[in-house]
Amino acid sequence: MSFYITLRDDRGQERTVWGVDLRRVACETNLEVGQRVILEFLGKTAVDVSEPVRNVHGAVVGHRKVRTHRNTWRATVVGGSTQAVTSSGIVNPDRDDGQ
Repeated sequence: MSFYITLRDDRGQERTVWGVDLRRVACETNLEVGQRVILEFLGKTAVDVSEPVRNVHGAVVGHRKVRTHRNTWRATVVGGSTQAVTSSGIVNPDRDDGQ
């Protein structure tokens, strides 16, 4: 599953940031839609994750360990001229309905 946060700047332009760590950030800072925030990228950490192995029909037949990285973030709720949270949520790419 992937977590995202969509931000809107003072010019009205939106950008969506994706990452597993954003769920932690949103929970720890109690982010809510409409809040003004500073979202900071703190760096990458190497991690091992389990990736599904699929057969020719697309069915999961096992898992394998893959080395990748995880981005680390920090959010600070502030006032004034920053970015506003416009949406956040979780997407499960393995489900047909996107949930």
